[in-house]
Amino acid sequence: MKLYHFSNNKFDTIKIDYFGYNSYTKNDAQYLIKRFFCYDTLQAKEYTLKNCDYRYTIEIDDNNIYNLDNDNLKLKEIFNFDIDLILDYISKNYIACCYTTSFLCYCIFQNIKPVKTEKRLYNEYKKIS
Repeated sequence: MKLYHFSNNKFDTIKIDYFGYNSYTKNDAQYLIKRFFCYDTLQAKEYTLKNCDYRYTIEIDDNNIYNLDNDNLKLKEIFNFDIDLILDYISKNYIACCYTTSFLCYCIFQNIKPVKTEKRLYNEYKKIS
C-alpha cells in the first residue's frame, strides 16, 4: 500500500525519533510509543500539513498494518482503551496501524526509507528522488 508523509524537512529516511519535534505532533508526543503519521491520499488531510515543503511516498504491505477501527483482535477491549498499551502491542507486531478520526490516518512504528521524495514547487509537488 502506498502512503504519504508530509514534512518541511528533507529526509533520506523517515525516523520515528523525530516524533514530537514538530508543533503538529507535540500533542501526540504525550503517548509513549514513537511513530510518524501518513495518509493514503496525495493531498494532506490536515490543515497544518497543507503547505509542507516535502511529500514522501512509502510502501507497506497491507498485512503489516493493523486496522484499529475494525480491531479484529479486540485490543481496545483487552487493554481497556489504554492507548499506550494498545500502541505498544501493535508496534511490536505490526509496522503500522490505521484508524479514523475525521479522516483515515496511519501511524508508522519503524524507520522507513521513502520510495519517492517530492518537493513543493509553485503549489505542486515535483519528484526529486
